[in-house]
Amino acid sequence: MSTHIIEQGSQATANFYNDIDIGFCIIEVAFDAPNRQADYRFLEVNSAFEEHTGLIDVTGRWMRNLAPDHEQFWFDRYGNIARTGRPARFEYSAQALGGRHFEVYAYRTGDPEQQRVAVLFADISARKREERLRTALFDLTDQLAEQEDVASLTDVACGVLGRTLGVQLVGYGLVNPVAETITVDHDWTTDGARSLAGMLQFRDFGSYIDDLKRGETVVVEDARTDPRTRTFAAALEERCARAFVNTPIFERGQFVALQYVSTGVPRVWMEEELRFIREVGVRTRTATARRQAEMALQASEARQRHLLQQMPSFVGVLTGPDHTYAYVNDAYVRTAGPREYLGRCVRDVFPELAGQGFFELLDQVYATGVPFSARTTPVRFAGEDTDRYIDFSFQPTRGDDGTVTGIFVGGYDVTEQQRTALALRELNVDLERKVTERALARGRTWQLSPDIMGVINAQGYFEQSNPAWATVLGWSEAEIASTVFFDFLHPDDVAPAQEAWAAALDLGLPALSFENRYRHKDGGWRWLSWVAVPDDGKVYCSARDITAGKEQTSALLRAEDALRQAQKLEAVGQLTGGVAHDFNNLLTVIKSSTDLLKRPNLPEERRVRYVGAISDTVDRAARLTGQLLAFARRQTLKPEVFAACDGVRAITEMVGTLTGARIKLVTDLPEERVFISADPSQFDTALVNMAVNARDAMDGEGQITITVRPADAIPAMRTHPAVAGRFAAISLSDTGTGIAADRLDQIFEPFFTTKEVGKGTGLGLSQVFGFAKQTGGDVMVSSVVGEGTTFTLYLPHVAAGQRETPTKALEPDVLTVGHDTCVLVVEDNADVGGFSVQALIELGFRPVLAGNADEALAELSTDAGRFDVVFTDVVMPGMNGIDLAKEIRRLHPGLPVVLTSGYSHVLAQEGTHGFELLQKPYSADDLSRVFRRVTSRRPHPTPLPD
Repeated sequence: MSTHIIEQGSQATANFYNDIDIGFCIIEVAFDAPNRQADYRFLEVNSAFEEHTGLIDVTGRWMRNLAPDHEQFWFDRYGNIARTGRPARFEYSAQALGGRHFEVYAYRTGDPEQQRVAVLFADISARKREERLRTALFDLTDQLAEQEDVASLTDVACGVLGRTLGVQLVGYGLVNPVAETITVDHDWTTDGARSLAGMLQFRDFGSYIDDLKRGETVVVEDARTDPRTRTFAAALEERCARAFVNTPIFERGQFVALQYVSTGVPRVWMEEELRFIREVGVRTRTATARRQAEMALQASEARQRHLLQQMPSFVGVLTGPDHTYAYVNDAYVRTAGPREYLGRCVRDVFPELAGQGFFELLDQVYATGVPFSARTTPVRFAGEDTDRYIDFSFQPTRGDDGTVTGIFVGGYDVTEQQRTALALRELNVDLERKVTERALARGRTWQLSPDIMGVINAQGYFEQSNPAWATVLGWSEAEIASTVFFDFLHPDDVAPAQEAWAAALDLGLPALSFENRYRHKDGGWRWLSWVAVPDDGKVYCSARDITAGKEQTSALLRAEDALRQAQKLEAVGQLTGGVAHDFNNLLTVIKSSTDLLKRPNLPEERRVRYVGAISDTVDRAARLTGQLLAFARRQTLKPEVFAACDGVRAITEMVGTLTGARIKLVTDLPEERVFISADPSQFDTALVNMAVNARDAMDGEGQITITVRPADAIPAMRTHPAVAGRFAAISLSDTGTGIAADRLDQIFEPFFTTKEVGKGTGLGLSQVFGFAKQTGGDVMVSSVVGEGTTFTLYLPHVAAGQRETPTKALEPDVLTVGHDTCVLVVEDNADVGGFSVQALIELGFRPVLAGNADEALAELSTDAGRFDVVFTDVVMPGMNGIDLAKEIRRLHPGLPVVLTSGYSHVLAQEGTHGFELLQKPYSADDLSRVFRRVTSRRPHPTPLPD
């Protein structure tokens, strides 16, 4: 084509270039030095130019002004064509033009000095993307085939998606469609994107969960403008999800998982990219299902092989018509001897069996598909002088199409049993010959044996019986012969005896040993231990009276039960005595103080002192009951997730104050934070109790070392086996006197102490023990007398992602004046109820007392609006306080409920169910404070219009 036609403005040529769907332009190249091209400008463009480049209004304009970041490659290439006149065909990308990829044919046009170049080009970005995505799918298939486990499959798929699409975040998560949450284990990130590992709520990021539940892929190009996400755009951008694609994964009609791809900037998702995302998901799920099936098959085969290996019978698996060994278990090797089995056919492994019929039977079973079995079959192995006897079966195995593919061989070596049976049969033949005629004199053994002997026929009657029957059971020979032996049996022993009888006659077992109870003629029962040998349809048996031994065993068991009961009573007595001792001390203080308060003309200073003594004593009594509940694992815990190291650091200063300046306190804490789930206050108390115990063991001078480490099990201790799992081990070691070995089993018992009177309650370590057990852990102690002791507290170790940081509300001030607040008090104890009502009146409240839950519900049904709060005891007859609170929550959702209890097994096992709890004993200030807290949360009702 002559380039002058275009330059002269040929209308036909112009129409031609405007009609084609590829881009066309004529450019003029400018050089800023010889052979160095600096820029080019557009002289003419066709109508498709703008579609292929995205540039508009370019005629007469320079490229560096239109696209300052345009690659130098383009200027160099066009300059070279303009200078040399050699046309060029090439492909290259232009990032400054939106990352487009072009296929270009360029040639010089016009006079050389004009330095003009005609360019025909097409935007092949879509094709390149398709090629890149297709190549990525090929790579994905290869990489998936190389992975060994399911987790690696997911990692590879996420990486391929992320790198191919140039996004920042890719991952999979398990979905709970009811709770509308997604749980992510780990994901693929780049460019500093934040991982989504953990549990997320879909509704926190938009309303598109509804689309996902319908099975629709959610495509968001800009979270700020999409109506489903614009309200939550900030939360999405914080997680690098300004634009994203969420693909739901369904199994058996249920929404179970989600694949997500996201980027931190707005993005128009191409259709081929969406197809690529879906295809990666399909291939990954297919590979995952295949790998899971393979792993399940491998596990099943391993279990089967393990099962076959544990079987007492010999087992072999043969394949193909030549019966090649694929598997033999250890019993097979023990029976037939060590040989090279696997991969060899049976005729090569056992050439000595030729002519014994086994090879012919294998061929028959393989050809016909009919199994074969035989009993006590003789076989002669190489190197053995005598025959061996086996019970065996040949069972054909089949492929998916039903054709025979091999033979399963199984059986037992019964050589010893056969030899024993032969010997017994010979003996029994002689025995039967001797007893055939009743009139013949019987052998001295038969006549004089203290053991019962007899011969039972197929109908279950004793054909013969020796004199010991009369001695042991009181029955005559005639009575024995006329009664089926089942009629002598204890009712509970009839069914087992029938099974043994069937086994003896039908299965032909060589010998049986069993015990049962026979009826004595006096109506009592005797325990007999039997040995029975079946032969020729009869059973030859003997039995020994073991009644005395059974009675001795029973007496021993009763004595052991009585001993355990006595030990329990002794433990209860020790615990009761300790509680009585400590509470009598506390009651002495209270009684003395109340007596002194009754004295007339008591100075105010002494009155305050006595009242304070009563209050302090009540606090000590509350702590004492709390420690007892801790040991009994019945305290109400408030578990939180926190770092054990942080808890140790927080309590270190207090421990240092308690131990004194002469005791050095050392902490050994790991850099990695070890999170535990426990009640923080009880955790602090346990550390303090262990530290005080260590201080007292060192006589005021030494070193205490506190260490924290993760542990993968609780070791075996105190007759308990080891417990596998994830735990945090918090150890406190001292350099004190140590604990004698015979005392280690007692140190956790309530009120056990080696300290002087008045220097310890004996409840500190019992609190540690109870707290550890109730939290799901344990406490271990190791000690060397003269060197020191180490207490190790094992508590459940949880992942950092499970950590919950509770928001600690400011404790409200005491409500000194009730402001006419109306309180419904529910208390079945009249004294406690009267105190509560009087205290509330003194504080300015308006209390209404109900004696039980039914009365309370009746009051509320009359006029619930007059009450501002319900204050109820937990332990009450009939409906308890927790059930009452639940019923009030259901009937009157806005009415707050406060629970109170000194102890409740319901609270200890189930918690407070979200209700406020005021522990008994409580003060008037405690009562006022909790009412202030709950009433301040209650929304004030909107007044109704007149």
